Amino acid sequence: MEGADPGNQYGVPYAWLTDGPGYNLTKVKAALGNDAPLDSWEILFDPKYVSKLKSCGVSVLDTPSDMFAITLHYLKKDPNSKNAADYQEAFQTLKKIRPYITQFNFIRLHQ
Repeated sequence: MEGADPGNQYGVPYAWLTDGPGYNLTKVKAALGNDAPLDSWEILFDPKYVSKLKSCGVSVLDTPSDMFAITLHYLKKDPNSKNAADYQEAFQTLKKIRPYITQFNFIRLHQ
């Protein structure tokens, strides 16, 4: 924010190490049409959408802590939940989309 920190001398990136979806818009629109929910995790967690994207390739993180937090957020649960029932619901949600995942990626932060 230029007004709050002239010259951006003291700002600190606050979005470092966040997870979010990325799309090849051309392929997604070809598979789902122009009404694809690009602003929602529904595109990944709803089998009616993700099943149509398998031919394009669907990649998710190979980090359970991230994937469960994302899934809990999608389910409108606390991503930091300690409730076993919340994790069971997240697990069932992930099981439904597993047939459509074509790649698991691990992001290595340190060499």
